[in-house]
Amino acid sequence: MNKYTGTNEERLELANKVIQGNLKRVANQIDESKEKDTIEKIANKLKTMENKMDKEITDGNEQEVKVTPTEIAKSLLIKRTLKGGRMGIDDDLCNTNLISKDYSPMFIRKFNASSLHNWPLYCSMICDEDVSDIDKVVNGALKVYDEAGLIGNNLQSMRNLTGIISETLSIYYNNKKENCVEGIAVTLYIDKAYIQSLSGDYMNHSQCRSEYTQALMMMTQI
Repeated sequence: MNKYTGTNEERLELANKVIQGNLKRVANQIDESKEKDTIEKIANKLKTMENKMDKEITDGNEQEVKVTPTEIAKSLLIKRTLKGGRMGIDDDLCNTNLISKDYSPMFIRKFNASSLHNWPLYCSMICDEDVSDIDKVVNGALKVYDEAGLIGNNLQSMRNLTGIISETLSIYYNNKKENCVEGIAVTLYIDKAYIQSLSGDYMNHSQCRSEYTQALMMMTQI
C-alpha cells in the first residue's frame, strides 16, 4: 500500500472522515440490533397473547361441556315454575302468555263416556292455565246433559252437546284466569255423523285449525 503523503491539515481531515464513517457503521449496526430486538419482543408478545387466548377458549369449551342436560333441566324446573301447576315465564300482567307459548301447547283429550255409548269425543284447547282438571269439567258437563235426557238419537241434540261442552270449558277456565282461553275445539263422532264445534283461534286462524285436524287424524290412526 502506498503511504499517504500530504499536509498535516489534509491528514487530519482524512482521519476525521474515517472516524465519522466508522461511527456511522457502528450506529447502523446498533439500530439494526435494536430493530431486531424490537421485532423479537413484538413477536414474543403476540405469541404470549395467542397462547392466552387459546387457553381462554379451551377453558370456555371445557366449562361448556361441564353443563350437562340434566343440570340445564334442573335449573329450568326452578326458574320456570309458576303457581297453579303451570310453567313458563310469569304472565300475571296479561291475559295470555306472550313470549313463552312453548309452555302452553295445544292438546287433544279423548273421552269414551258411557253416556255417549262409548262413541269418541275429542276436546282440544289453547289455554294459558292449568288444565289438570279438564276430565272433571268435561265429565261434569256430560253428566248434566245426560241427566237432562238430551243424549239420544237426535242429531240437533248432539250438536247442542258440543256447544255446551265448549262453553262450559270457556267459562270455567276463564274464571280461573281472566280471558286465558284462546281457542276450543270439540269433535264428536257418532254413527254416520261427524260433529265439530270450533271457537276462538280454531275458528279464526287456519294454522291452528290445520294443526288440530292433522293431530286428530294422527290420533285416530294410532
